[in-house]
Formats: sequence, C-alpha cells, structure tokens
Amino acid sequence: MIFKMHPSEENLWDYFHNELTADNKESIENHLSGCDQCKEKYNLLIKDEKFFQNMDFPHPPKGFATKIVDKVVRRKEKVEKLWVSTFKVALYLSLLVLVGALIWIMDSFTMDITPYYSSIIWYGIPVIFLVLMTKYFDQKKLEH
Repeated sequence: MIFKMHPSEENLWDYFHNELTADNKESIENHLSGCDQCKEKYNLLIKDEKFFQNMDFPHPPKGFATKIVDKVVRRKEKVEKLWVSTFKVALYLSLLVLVGALIWIMDSFTMDITPYYSSIIWYGIPVIFLVLMTKYFDQKKLEH
C-alpha cells in the first residue's frame, strides 16, 4: 500500500504496534521519512503511548471481582425472593377476595338469624387457610 495521501491515525497505531504487513510497514516508513507532518504526528503518538505506559494506575485489591460478583448474586437472590413474596401475597389476597365474594353471595341467598357469627366463621376460615398455606410454603422452602 503506497500512500498517496497521509496515512490514517489507525495506520500509524498499527505501525507503532507492529501489526502491519511488510509492504504496508515499508510504505509508512517511506512516507514518514519524507513527511514532517506525519512524522510529528507519529512522534506525538509515541509520546502519548509512553506517558500512559508509565502511569501507575491503582489496582483493585485481591478478591475484588469475586466480592462484586457475590454482591450481584446476593442482590439478584434478594430481588427474586421479593418477587416470590409479592406474588404469594397477591395470590393469597386474590384467594381471600374470591372466597369473601363467594361468602357474600352465599350470605345474600341465605337469611340466617345470626349473620354476625356466620360472617366471622366464613371469613375466619379463609384467613386460617391462608396462614396454613404460608406456613406450608415456608416449610417447603426451608427443606430445599
């Protein structure tokens, strides 16, 4: 590749890192020997590269990546538990509303003498049912 125009900065980087074919390398060398503008650009590139190579960047402590991954995993587990808990609460509330609606419909058809006591019994049964289901699911979770 003979450069009729100035080589691109990418070509100069590739030349600096010795990533060119022999023909391209020779073309850039010939161009740099005759072009002061590109030679200065290349020297600035070398100067910048050396500056960044000599910089002492801080290194993370040992186990840093492992700690970050562990935190991400724990966070993900917490979010999953939150969604499961939210779903359980929504499910239980839906069941409670459904049973309550069924009881209300049943109570509207029966003219019971003691509606207060029948309501306590009918509304108490779903609550007890939900508490028992919660205990059952929590026990199952502990087994796994």
